[in-house]
This record gives sequence, C-alpha cells and structure tokens, in this order.
Amino acid sequence: MDGRYQLFENLSNEIVYEIFEYLDAYHVYQAFYNLNKRFRNILMLSSLPIKLNTSNISKSSFHNYYEQFIVPNENRVSSMYLSHPFIADLILPASENIVRFSQLKTLVIENIDSEYLENILEHLAALSKLSLLIINSVYNIHSKNIVYERIFRLPALKRCVLSLNDIGICYSLPQNVGTFS
Repeated sequence: MDGRYQLFENLSNEIVYEIFEYLDAYHVYQAFYNLNKRFRNILMLSSLPIKLNTSNISKSSFHNYYEQFIVPNENRVSSMYLSHPFIADLILPASENIVRFSQLKTLVIENIDSEYLENILEHLAALSKLSLLIINSVYNIHSKNIVYERIFRLPALKRCVLSLNDIGICYSLPQNVGTFS
C-alpha cells in the first residue's frame, strides 16, 4: 500500500453498482439516498434489480422507503419478501397494484391475512416472470381450493412452497403448469 486513501465517493459508478449488489436495498437506500445528488442518481437511475425485504423495517420507515424509492422503481423489483401485515396495507391498498412489479420473479409472503392473500393471488397471473412463490401463513386460510387454483394458473411458476397454517407443502412444478385449460 502506498499510503494513499481512496474515498468511496471517488469510486466509479460501475464499482459502486457492484458493491450495491451485495447489500440489502433498504440499507443502501438508508445510507445513500440522502447523501448527495450523485448517489441519489445512482440509486434512482440504475438498472440494477431491487430485492425488497421488509422483515426488519418499521411501518414508519417503510412508508418513506416505499414512496421515495420503491414506487419510482417498481419496474426494477425482482424479488419481494413481505412479512408484516401492515406491508399489505401500504404496498397493496388495491391488490391489483402488485401487477406494477413487472419484473418480479420471486415473491415470499408471510403472516398476511387470508383475505389479502386471496386478493393478491387473484392478480399474480399478470406477472409473467414470477417463477418462485413462497407463502407462509399463520392465519387460517378459508378457501384453500381458491388459493390452489390461483397458484396453478400462474404462467411462469416453477416452484411453490406453501405453509398454510395446518399444512406444509413444497411443490416443484412441471414446465407446462401455466397452460391451464
């Protein structure tokens, strides 16, 4: 080492993108969104996929994160981990809003009321890239047949893991599952 120090701000955008890929999107948002204009632009104008994980976010923190970062970048969200009942109220005030996440490939839903779950599943068929669905519900699902029917209509789904209160099922689906007659 020659004694010179590099400032993080002096790194090229490409290196910053590489670093951001290894970090949770929420932590990147918290650390860099309000730091300066360059980092805000890197966050907002990047084409990097966003992996949305709500497991460690309070309701008030999530609201700002959602409005300032997720809404303008919905088309970049590739995976979504929804783990709190309040998240459904914020992200999915009308469950058809889920279709705005056009690049969503992975969806994990935990601890969401059966009413929300059924409504979300009704609109997931519009997500042509959704290939992994994990549902872990501690709530009693009233209409399991409806849930199963909606899951098996998902066009790109390759794997589904269900834990619906009283059952735990893992489905690996054949390639033609989306061709429902």
